[in-house]
Amino acid sequence: MQWNSKSDPVRSVEFFKMFVQSQMGKMQVYQGAVVFGSPREKGCEVLRIVIPSPDIKSLYEYLAKIHVSRLRERLIFLNMDKQELMASLQAFGQQGLPLPNVFDERITRIEGLSVFQLACYKQACRIPHGETRSYAWLAERLKKTGAERAVGGAMKSNPFPLLIPCHRILKKDGNLGGFMGSTHPDGWQIGLKKTLLEVESLHQQPSLFSHSYEGNLIRLYAI
Repeated sequence: MQWNSKSDPVRSVEFFKMFVQSQMGKMQVYQGAVVFGSPREKGCEVLRIVIPSPDIKSLYEYLAKIHVSRLRERLIFLNMDKQELMASLQAFGQQGLPLPNVFDERITRIEGLSVFQLACYKQACRIPHGETRSYAWLAERLKKTGAERAVGGAMKSNPFPLLIPCHRILKKDGNLGGFMGSTHPDGWQIGLKKTLLEVESLHQQPSLFSHSYEGNLIRLYAI
């Protein structure tokens, strides 16, 4: 999907689908989107990643809001083009293959984030693929003990979910906590968070201090 308005930083939107099987065995199609900015001779510019949603109407309403928002954040891939990035997201969903490390300066450049956001997201990206950590753990790494609420706020405002893995951050007691603004235990966002943890376990890269989520997860398939 392409846009031509000179005043709109959005230049195209690419969609990806994930098929989620609930605990009741019902298959649902979740659809997410990657919002791209100005084209580049090499690489690509990402303005937003929209998490997969079971409600296509809500997805399009969110995309409409993006067009009238002042988008400051930029995730610039230096050598990976749009097709390669979309293929990487699909491989993550289907096989649990790790996504690119967006804090590797050889791969990406990030613009428009606050100092606190950058610090939070950098620590989140250091959590090994297939593992989890707590909000308190992340706050301690930032030398801001007791700042779990501020950390949660940064995760909620994450403009590039999946690539910046805020889904790996749980509550200290092991409960999932919130995800992308929702804390309802039966909400589809929390179900998706469980799914993302499960799909990562398909290609886990454990560290010496593994702390994996062991909940009752649901399965995800992607095309």
